[in-house]
Amino acid sequence: MQRRFQKIIEESPSPALSPELRKRVCETAASIARAANCRNAGTVEFIFAGGEFYFLEMNTRLQVEHTVTEMITGIDLVAQQIYVAAGRELGFSQSDIVSRGHAIEARLYAEAPERGYVPTTGKVLVLEYPDGDGVRIDSGILQVQQITTAFDPMLAKIIAHSPTRIEAALKAHRAMRELVLLGCETNANFLTRILRDEAFLSGHIRTGYLEENPHIASGEPASDLSAFLATAALLTRPIRESADAVPELHAALGSWRN
Repeated sequence: MQRRFQKIIEESPSPALSPELRKRVCETAASIARAANCRNAGTVEFIFAGGEFYFLEMNTRLQVEHTVTEMITGIDLVAQQIYVAAGRELGFSQSDIVSRGHAIEARLYAEAPERGYVPTTGKVLVLEYPDGDGVRIDSGILQVQQITTAFDPMLAKIIAHSPTRIEAALKAHRAMRELVLLGCETNANFLTRILRDEAFLSGHIRTGYLEENPHIASGEPASDLSAFLATAALLTRPIRESADAVPELHAALGSWRN
């Protein structure tokens, strides 16, 4: 699932591929790596349409979505990348790799889908990630951190792993609803809407799905309960103090004025 040619939800294995076609895709990717004499981690991308797949590009690195592969194979790709770069041999062969279950990753962005995906900024006043069996969080932010437009808007990745695709989607949906981030507007509610969308749950989606269904991005007005809870949280003393805190560097300057 993607918006503006950028992926926001990734999964493995693909519901669009049969085991036979998936084997062909993987063999083609491996042959491309061999032809390029690539001896480390890489990502080969294909476009799938009309029952056939077409080569798009190869990146000689891991990409954001490598986590779903790690979840279903149990292999730490980052560690293996370092081992190979250090001259070590892989401790396994292709036949040793077994895919188990289904994994879904949702990218948490500092943006407002309801307003055309415009970037958002703010100070992270409260940050609580979901946890539980089969839930993984890869985060790049901390509480009290300032979110600016100077960097990529991706704040974190929420990954869910379960025996089946439906179970993984439901677990990812629950994890997104349990996530708490106050101080900066995010696409969290947008992701929960996608994860409960009937077409997504059935696997009948394509890269242009969100453009064809703009109502998913527009969303629904926040409920009175959500507004009251957000107001109550922002009025608590620890959060007020966090929001009003003067950075240590500036505090060291003492009293001053412009």
